[in-house]
Amino acid sequence: MLALVPAFGPSAIRSSLRGITVPVTIVGLPADELAPFELNARRYQRLIPRARLVTVADAGHFVLMPTCTFAGRLVASEVCVDRRDGVNRAAVHAEVAAKAVAFFDRSLKVARPRRAERERSGPASGRARPLAAATR
Repeated sequence: MLALVPAFGPSAIRSSLRGITVPVTIVGLPADELAPFELNARRYQRLIPRARLVTVADAGHFVLMPTCTFAGRLVASEVCVDRRDGVNRAAVHAEVAAKAVAFFDRSLKVARPRRAERERSGPASGRARPLAAATR
């Protein structure tokens, strides 16, 4: 399970969280102004067995929302304008996406082919045959 900026931590039942047995990675924002980090992401990490916590520094609650246009920043500044100067949403999105891929690869035990293996096998490698061809 991948939890991005989880909330409602104080209302989660301890015994329920302790009963989670699947791999869990939590992405938390220590600077989150709406879902306080210690009460939410950190609490989940403490109570879920073997949960991993990864953080994104200096990012506010809405940092995972899409990067807004200029008009969006004017009309919806609450969601579009980050509380801290210098936050690069695109970079944050790339960082979180990379952490998510690593989590799922690790949890699902996916071995990514090495570059040389991909180049040798060519673009058609790994494609499924059409159903009709596969059932003949």
